[in-house]
Amino acid sequence: MNTTCSNKTACAGKTCFIGQKCAYKNGQLTCCTNYTPDCSICCDPYVTCNNGCCGSGQVCSNNVCCKSGETGCNGKCCPPGEICSNGVCCPQGQESINGNCCDPILICNNTCCGDNQICLDSGCCDPNLVCNGVCCQNQEQCPGCDGQFCSNSVCCKEGETGCNGICCPSGQICSNGICCPEGQIGIDGTCCDQDLACNGTCCSAGQVCINNQCCSNPCGNNTCCGDNQICLDSGCCDPNLVCNGVCCQNQEQCPGCNGQFCSNSVCCKEGETGCNGICCPSGQICSNGICCPEGQEAINGTCCDQDLACNGTCCQAGQSCINNQCCSNPCSNNSTCCGDGQICLDSGCCDINSVCNGVCCPSGQTCSNGICCPQGQEAINGTCCDPDLICNSTCCSFGESCSNGVCCPAGWSGNDGFCCPPGSKNCGTTCCDMNQQCCNGTCCQAGQVCINGQCCSNPCGNDSICCKDGQVCTSNGTCCDSSLCPSGQVCTDSGCCDRNLACNGKCCTDPENCPGCDSNQICSNGICCSQGQTGCNTNCCNTSLGETCCNGTCCPDKYNCSNGVCCPSGQFGCGSTCHSSGNCCNGYNYCSGNCCTNGQCSPSNYRCENGCCVHL
Repeated sequence: MNTTCSNKTACAGKTCFIGQKCAYKNGQLTCCTNYTPDCSICCDPYVTCNNGCCGSGQVCSNNVCCKSGETGCNGKCCPPGEICSNGVCCPQGQESINGNCCDPILICNNTCCGDNQICLDSGCCDPNLVCNGVCCQNQEQCPGCDGQFCSNSVCCKEGETGCNGICCPSGQICSNGICCPEGQIGIDGTCCDQDLACNGTCCSAGQVCINNQCCSNPCGNNTCCGDNQICLDSGCCDPNLVCNGVCCQNQEQCPGCNGQFCSNSVCCKEGETGCNGICCPSGQICSNGICCPEGQEAINGTCCDQDLACNGTCCQAGQSCINNQCCSNPCSNNSTCCGDGQICLDSGCCDINSVCNGVCCPSGQTCSNGICCPQGQEAINGTCCDPDLICNSTCCSFGESCSNGVCCPAGWSGNDGFCCPPGSKNCGTTCCDMNQQCCNGTCCQAGQVCINGQCCSNPCGNDSICCKDGQVCTSNGTCCDSSLCPSGQVCTDSGCCDRNLACNGKCCTDPENCPGCDSNQICSNGICCSQGQTGCNTNCCNTSLGETCCNGTCCPDKYNCSNGVCCPSGQFGCGSTCHSSGNCCNGYNYCSGNCCTNGQCSPSNYRCENGCCVHL
């Protein structure tokens, strides 16, 4: 396909606007805003990208067609949250180093260091292998240690451990920057037995760490007991195991319960539950200090079904808790019974964004043109339709596509509400071959052209109807347009002809022998006249009788043409009448330089002024 790719060139019968180019779309030239550089394809309504067109919902990013939110990168698309770095998709905040994504703080000499590595002049290195500023390949015989071993960045003898710039002797470990015997840890610069370490403090001998503090015995005070424990004379105890002032080892056969079980600090029979000093029978639970059947909870001292509990109140049967209040039904004619962002409809409470023409759309549907449609669809003439099936306010059927505003089978082209199969084009309600010309709803045959709304075998065919309006059909079968003839010429049956020699559609080469006039006539000023006459517009003046041409009218002998009016000799034309003296002024008689009286001027809205009749 070849196009001029110019917005100044006629494109399929029209001129493109500035910013548009002429390109092919569905096999036809059209003006478009988005087009390939060689103008071979029009991408409207989508965008141009790298000599092609992006599809629906795509954008052009770095010469790659990507979904919205994605980024083009070296011929592919990076997902949302990633960027293109040196041709590689990397997470936000990272950059590509030698084809791999790397955190900027790990970049070292154009290399990406691994976790727990540091950057030296020589490159990335394990900090445990750095000694005297040199990165050792291993801890044995480090080049910077002069025959010693590298341990925690310190050059030490074999068996020693580097610690805060010194070497711990064999049998000791490095703990918090100091050397300690094995089994101890460094706390505030002092070595401490591990079982005496307590919240950054080293307890004294005989103390234990309870509740993050050093305690001389299991209680000492209540704060020395663990979380959710209390201090008894016997020591710290779980309050659920305290019965009759005794701390039970377990809930079964508590020493203080005389053969019963300990439940919530109450001695109860097996299957019962302690509750505020009493025992709830089997099948009941303790709720807010009272016994309630399972599935209920205590509200203001009364047991309430859990589905009726509402903001500290127990709703009545048939009510439900909405917006923290008891409602008889989802609305109760009171919009306050609906949740935030909801309104009350006849059908109940509905999210404001789901209200559609007085109906509440179900979950997963939205309101479109007054009806509820699945998410992503649009209502067209009362039917929900996928966006890619919408066509000129119509929803195409599955398997159809929209072509020029018409729903057509896939691959067919549409125009004027009609579809044609591939390899043909629309012509009203008829399909023509691509090499046929469409003419007023008819397919012209080979060799025919469309002129004046009909197929013509040649421009005229000796039939003027095959010529355009204002044209003349010549004898050789061509259409002649007078507007295209040289100045002073008009069209005749033989083509352009001098206007004065064109008579009755014929062109005369000899005025006295004109084929368009009768044998006893001649062509004079473009009309046929008898011998001795002269053409005067549409009249012939008899010059042998003294007639002369005046403004398309023949004046009789002894009349002269004055101001376009035939007047007797000695008179002057004024308007459509002749006057015996004076000149013509505004179409009225001029009396020797002065109007005789105002009465000579008519109609009444004229008066005599400086010898002329002028309008008031």
